[in-house]
Amino acid sequence: VQEYLDSKFDGDYNDGVSHLKNLTLDPIFTMNDARYFDVINRSTHANFHIDMSKLYDYYDVTYDEDSNRPFIEDSNFTPEPVACPTDLCWDGSTRDPADCSCPDLPSPEPSPSQYLKIGLGDYDLQGQDLQPNMTAKATANQLIVYDSVGAEVYRLTIDTSDNRYVCQQCNPVWHWTIESYNQSLMMYTGNTANDGDFTLTAKDTDSGSSTDLADSKSSDSDFLINAGIVVSVIIILVSGAAMVSMMNKSEEDTIGMVKAGSVDQTSSDTVDSPDENGEPKSEESSD
Repeated sequence: VQEYLDSKFDGDYNDGVSHLKNLTLDPIFTMNDARYFDVINRSTHANFHIDMSKLYDYYDVTYDEDSNRPFIEDSNFTPEPVACPTDLCWDGSTRDPADCSCPDLPSPEPSPSQYLKIGLGDYDLQGQDLQPNMTAKATANQLIVYDSVGAEVYRLTIDTSDNRYVCQQCNPVWHWTIESYNQSLMMYTGNTANDGDFTLTAKDTDSGSSTDLADSKSSDSDFLINAGIVVSVIIILVSGAAMVSMMNKSEEDTIGMVKAGSVDQTSSDTVDSPDENGEPKSEESSD
C-alpha cells in the first residue's frame, strides 16, 4: 500500500514519496462555529502567510442540502471574449456573442392528417370549377377525369403519404383532396387546386351491379342449400329402401327354412312309422 501511495501521491515533487498528511476533524465539526473562525482570522501565524480578510466574503455563503453553494457573480471578473462562428442562424440573424447561441427554433406545425381515398368505381363529377356533366373513374392509384363526351381530360395520381390526388402532367402541378364521404348518398366531397368544392357521386350502374352481384351470391347460396337438402332426402330414402330389402330377404329366408323343416318331418314320419305287424309302412299306389 505504501508503495502505491508513494507512486501516486508524490505531488509536484516527483520524488516517489507520498506527501499525504493526516486530516483533522476540524473541517467537519467547526462548520458554522463563529468563534473558531474568529480565532483563525485573528491568528498572527495565519495572517503572516496570507491576508485572511480576502476570505471573509466566503464565510457568508449559503449552502443547499447537498452542500453545494450557488454561483456568485464577481463584479471584478472580466470574461474573455468568445470567438463565435461566422455562420448565420436559421432565421438569418447572427449568433449571440455571449454564448454563440442562436434563437430557439419555433415549434413545428402539426402534420396534416391524411385525406380520404376514393373507392374503386365510376362517379359523376360536379364542381364549381369544373365543366358540366363530367365523370371520373377511380382505380387503385389514380383518378381519371373525363369530359361530357367521355374523352379523358387528365389523370390524378394518389400521393400515398397523405392521399392527395396530384396531377403530375399539369403545368403547374396541382392536387385535389377528398375531405368527407356520405355513406347514404355514396358521395365524396373534396377541394380542387383553387379551393373549389366538388363532389364525386357513385353511378347507379355500380349500385345496380353490386345489388345484382349480391342477389347472385344469395341465389347461389340458396341453390346450394336446396341441393344439400335434396341429396340428404335421397340418401335417407335409399337407406330406408335398403333396410326394407334386407328385412324382406331375412323374412323369406326364415320362411324357407321353416318350410324345409316341415317337409323333412313329414317324410320321416311316413317312412319310419311301422304297421301293425311291425313292418314299415309302404306307400300304397293308387290304381
